Amino acid sequence: MRTGKKRERHAVNPAHPSLQKRISDFLQDATNTFSHTTLQKRNATHPANTPLFSVIIPTYNGEHHITKTLDSVWQQALHDATYEVIVVNDGSDDRTESAVMHYFTNHPTPIPMTLITIPHNAGPAVARNIGILSARGTYLAFTDDDCIVPKNWLANFYETFRRHPAIQGVGGWKRPYTEHGRAASRYDVFIFLSRWPYMRNEAMGHALTQFNNCGDTANVCYTKHAVRTVGGFNPAFRYLEDWEMKMRMHKAAYPLLYQPLMVDHISDSSLIQFARHHLMHGREAALISRLHPLAASLHITFQKALARCKSDIDRMPHNTPSKTLMGTVWRPHEYVALIYMKYFLLFLGALSAVAVRFPTGPSETDNIVSL
Repeated sequence: MRTGKKRERHAVNPAHPSLQKRISDFLQDATNTFSHTTLQKRNATHPANTPLFSVIIPTYNGEHHITKTLDSVWQQALHDATYEVIVVNDGSDDRTESAVMHYFTNHPTPIPMTLITIPHNAGPAVARNIGILSARGTYLAFTDDDCIVPKNWLANFYETFRRHPAIQGVGGWKRPYTEHGRAASRYDVFIFLSRWPYMRNEAMGHALTQFNNCGDTANVCYTKHAVRTVGGFNPAFRYLEDWEMKMRMHKAAYPLLYQPLMVDHISDSSLIQFARHHLMHGREAALISRLHPLAASLHITFQKALARCKSDIDRMPHNTPSKTLMGTVWRPHEYVALIYMKYFLLFLGALSAVAVRFPTGPSETDNIVSL
């Protein structure tokens, strides 16, 4: 996650209206809630041509890293006129807005750059929806304000869509990155390694299963048509909102494709942040499994937690945890302890979702997710 001040991710409100509404209403909600009079929208350039890609970057208190993200996006190996950059400042209370405007001012470029400021922190789903509503491109590329994308990031997306015209989304994963040669946080390295089975299976070309990760919103690109058709991101989720939207993509039979191209994630997570990460993931995954019965495997029960602990521990020799991994040195007992902690926290998070009340019956769920 971000260094510096973290985004406050509050628990889902049991009475949150977004869980009771049709999925297709989310973008309309964003339109109604944030009119042009409440949003500050500043264009650094005024382009005449319609770009192919819209790069959408939500940010909250990201003053320390947002310019590094913009640098990497600015240096893409595509013709400038083929993409635009939209930064959505999600009610930051630090100097994020001035940092972005200073960057725009000091980097004159034909790349259309827009800063949109939301007056209060509304969450990443709403911020991305605001970016979607402002986007002019055919494809919507998403990354985060603490990520550094490779120079061929958009070019790879373009080539993938060209070679596979039927797909509606393509994405990859992120890896821990630290500056000045420092070792990555052992907690960030652990999270990265725990995702390896997903990355390995997707890289081997496994068929679309009941849930396809297709990377995450730090490194993904969708057609604007698909995103707008399924209604955008669900603001009831402050974690895993991308997972929930991809379940709707799957319901709409939109093919998604994994691309083995990493982005660098500037992160230095502490033990407390590691714990919060897994608690919230357990909670939101359980809610997604209730909203979308096809995703029942996401819900971590006590039995699943034990089984997955055993499976992860059995894979340890292949992950070589006793060796130096990404600059961190692991001893077997430390790695085992984090495995148990991970699944215990996911299970506790899933338990906390029990109190959230919203329709769960098959007919009611079908009504909620109908397009």
